[in-house]
Amino acid sequence: MKPRTIGWMLGIGLVLIAVIGWLSRNAAQGWVRMEDGSLVRVVGITRGTKHNYTPPFWRARFARLRLVEPYQGISDLIISTPEPRMYVWLQRRFPNPKHTRRTLTARLVDHKGAFIPVEVEWAPRLWNSREEIFCVQLPYLPADAEPVWLDFEPVPNRNSGRRLLINPPFVSRPVPSLKPHPLPARAKTSEFEVELVRLDIVEDEIVIMPDNKEYVAPRIVGRLNFYESGRRTNNWGATEVWLEDPFGNRYETGQAPPWHYPYWVYCAKFYRVGEVRSRVPKAWRSGWIPLHSGADTPLNALTTQYGVAIRVLGVFQRANQVFEVDLSKADRYRIRPAQVPLSSELNQDFPVMIHPAARADVWQVHTKAPVLLIHIPAHPNWQSATLTKTRFFYNDYEIFCFLQDEQGHVYPLPVVTYELGRSNQSILLAARLDLLPRTVRRGRVGITLSPPHVIRLPIPPLSKEQVLKVWEWKRVK
Repeated sequence: MKPRTIGWMLGIGLVLIAVIGWLSRNAAQGWVRMEDGSLVRVVGITRGTKHNYTPPFWRARFARLRLVEPYQGISDLIISTPEPRMYVWLQRRFPNPKHTRRTLTARLVDHKGAFIPVEVEWAPRLWNSREEIFCVQLPYLPADAEPVWLDFEPVPNRNSGRRLLINPPFVSRPVPSLKPHPLPARAKTSEFEVELVRLDIVEDEIVIMPDNKEYVAPRIVGRLNFYESGRRTNNWGATEVWLEDPFGNRYETGQAPPWHYPYWVYCAKFYRVGEVRSRVPKAWRSGWIPLHSGADTPLNALTTQYGVAIRVLGVFQRANQVFEVDLSKADRYRIRPAQVPLSSELNQDFPVMIHPAARADVWQVHTKAPVLLIHIPAHPNWQSATLTKTRFFYNDYEIFCFLQDEQGHVYPLPVVTYELGRSNQSILLAARLDLLPRTVRRGRVGITLSPPHVIRLPIPPLSKEQVLKVWEWKRVK
């Protein structure tokens, strides 16, 4: 080999070593050690409505030379947002390939020490055996805001220094000019009036951390009064409560917006509660059904309320049975025995289980108790279904099942389970009938849909001491 060639190769090698050394020193800057021993640093920031992260050009070349481990995942996958947002892209490095990977908890800390929630992506975009790339969506901030800290401390008030500095400019939005109403303050809906008397800070929730340490997490509770035609009533209740700051950022009840913002917005979603849900004008009722008879009563009735079609299949009172419900035909359904044993997972608290069968719009039902079966056909738009304890919500409407006896008494029928079909388009749900008194010999099944009432009430912020108390977790001894 010629001396000139050897010289060129040595030169290229020295340059390569220098570049690797510079990259290593640069990568070592800005790393913050997490509680689990992993290291995190900022590798990019994007603003606008399209967001993604592309590794540096040299990484692919170094991966081909086996100097770095290549990433898995899709680097050009784009996050689209309807409004301009700001994303911070982070690199996380683990001490060893077998390290247990958990999603980090994060929040912002502004220049006055106030906490603001952020959205941490639950799954990484890119990863290998020792690293991952993930992102955090920042909230809207004042356009002239000072630098903020991205804080990774799992316990909010435990200042451990696990923070990364994020510099402006930040993505902001216009602030509505709202005048806060001193408490007590009232808001009106089409059916009732609600009074927010005050905000209390209560300590009644326990949070268990991954290390099994327990903390008392305070939360904000609004004390409310309801009025119909000027009279106090208990016919309404809040199923969802949250706070917003002037920029529209959302805070759950265990969080509090900054005290130095001009106002907060108290937001709540209300539904009817109790027997009054059965007295709405659009309530559907069946004919009289014999109860405690051990016999099935097919109904196959269709009711449409607020544009939602609900198909009431019938009352199935034979206990300890397994059967298939075939709803592949639009105008009728078929019941046939299932050639499988009754599930051993059923118990007194969960006496019904529903599984989608292999075919679309066919379900397998395991039941140890009498049930009411209801089918919700496919919705033209994407459907949302939530079961909160025994209350079932479909596309923001509450579906309330009840039974009315011969004396006019109303008994709620708690929804115990529901299941999407194989095509993920229609829903079969079951309500319990085994909790009815034995003295009720027959009754009429009823179904109502209740739309929500949402209020947004501008209120004065709590004091700095009160806000910090909301974020102050106390260790349970």
